[in-house]
Amino acid sequence: MVPTLWDDPDQKLDYVIHIGMAGPQPVYSIERRGHRDGYDKQDVDDQLLGDEQRRKLKGDKWIWHDVPAELLTDLDIDNIYERWVERSPGNLRLQISEDAGHYLCDFIYFSSLAHLYKQQKPRKVIFFHVPLHSDAESISRGRELALQLIRSICEIGLKGGPAS
Repeated sequence: MVPTLWDDPDQKLDYVIHIGMAGPQPVYSIERRGHRDGYDKQDVDDQLLGDEQRRKLKGDKWIWHDVPAELLTDLDIDNIYERWVERSPGNLRLQISEDAGHYLCDFIYFSSLAHLYKQQKPRKVIFFHVPLHSDAESISRGRELALQLIRSICEIGLKGGPAS
């Protein structure tokens, strides 16, 4: 699904926010970077990514050939984070993360970053990690934080920094 998001020439996207669940800890994170390698955990269907084998088999035809092992978003994460914290309730743990976990979320994030890198387009994409809780209060809190994150990204982008 991620490649079709970026490959459609008629699709005009200003920014993309991927959202995923990180675990039971009560922390909300925005991710700075995605990782190409190190996916050694089974997914929810007990499958391994198998990219190391594909890399060996396909060589320079491998989908991520010549793509760096880590890719950073082009969004101004530090200023977005400051604005997001200002707009959010003070009793929540909000953070910038440097490691999206080498699991499904990290792979989705890296895939977006890598497709844009290969297309030589600005990487105006971010990953928002939320706690695993799915009760009504947690969902409401996550929705509000996502809206504040969108506002923060747009406001910083409108100011003309790296996110524009």
